[in-house]
Amino acid sequence: QLCGLNAIWFYTNIIFTEAGINKDHIPYITLSTGATEVAAAVISSLTIERLGRRSLLISGFGFMALFFGLLTISLHLQSKVVWMPYVSVVAILGVIAAFCIGPGGIPFVLTGEMFDQSCRPSAFMIGGTLLWLSNFAVGLLFPLIQSNL
Repeated sequence: QLCGLNAIWFYTNIIFTEAGINKDHIPYITLSTGATEVAAAVISSLTIERLGRRSLLISGFGFMALFFGLLTISLHLQSKVVWMPYVSVVAILGVIAAFCIGPGGIPFVLTGEMFDQSCRPSAFMIGGTLLWLSNFAVGLLFPLIQSNL
């Protein structure tokens, strides 16, 4: 949760507005983020047994880093190049797809495999609590970080 994806989900409209996207197009782009998540989740569920969890995690994090780098560059150049806001949209969709294919769902599967049956409820409760606390922190701190950039 600390990778920043939840900041994208929480503040999608603000991010796209500041990226220079036309306000009439933002609802459709936001809809495409949900469609991207569903498609990536289906791809992940169909390929996890064939490719393995490790390769999906590594490739997911690798592509997230690549798309976050592209997003950083596109946001830096958005005032200089007319079509750069659309590169930002592609980068955000890429981050979402990479997250959903790899690090999005696999940790929950691993938690069930890492612990004995007697410890699983406690492990899921601790993991879920940390997940939602991290989610809360990202959602609360992102506007502060964004305003200070």
